Amino acid sequence: MRTHSMRRRSTRPLGVILYQGPSRVDGKPIVMIATFSSLNSKTGNMIQTWILLAEIPPIEAVNTGDDASICGDCPLRGFIDINTNRDRGCYVKFSNAPRAVYDAFKRKRYEYWDKEKHARYFEGRTLRLGAYGDPVAVPIPIWKRVLPLVVGHTGYSHQWKRAKFQRWSKYVMASTHSLAENELARHLGWRSFRTRTADQPIASDEVMCPASNEAGKRLTCETCLACGGGQPQQRSIVIIGHGSPAVLASVNKVTRN
Repeated sequence: MRTHSMRRRSTRPLGVILYQGPSRVDGKPIVMIATFSSLNSKTGNMIQTWILLAEIPPIEAVNTGDDASICGDCPLRGFIDINTNRDRGCYVKFSNAPRAVYDAFKRKRYEYWDKEKHARYFEGRTLRLGAYGDPVAVPIPIWKRVLPLVVGHTGYSHQWKRAKFQRWSKYVMASTHSLAENELARHLGWRSFRTRTADQPIASDEVMCPASNEAGKRLTCETCLACGGGQPQQRSIVIIGHGSPAVLASVNKVTRN
């Protein structure tokens, strides 16, 4: 016999399409999908949001450079060499979760946002702005549909130098790769989340990410929630680059430039 709680769980959708429309980065068609469960040990069981090209599979987008619509000028995107991405430093395995989410979207497995129907799945949860893709690609009013429902969020952007995205500083962290970038981000009104190598110092206004290996994984992103933007007077966060050896090699190049 099925219990009441089992019936409630079974009614939760696989995911919700929160936005489908032009990218705020370059105007090309994108889609943003929220999924409600995660096995990511670093973030914990946060609601994950996936920002994808609406008409181009993630693997193709990465290998043609079309992922600029969702990732902007992120220095970890690598470069294109005859329809092949080289020297990529992004830790997200785009051929895994992003591809699965995109495939499910194309199979029409996700429902479109309906506040009356879907708000309850966000209430009391934590939200990851951009498990894949830069949050600023999606208009702020779309995020404001769900941010008041959750108890906290995290988010990062490489577009923090661009004037049109300055009001995002209250919501997400500036993704930086040097102390000089930290200084510029602070001057522009951002807190930063800096990726460093193990031999690079931690600044006096930074604290190690408590979900990182070097900090002993004391917390998860879900229980920490320090990366939710805010005022530059607050301490910023720093982490040693992580990922496969190839990813780390590319990350190290960026952090040493």
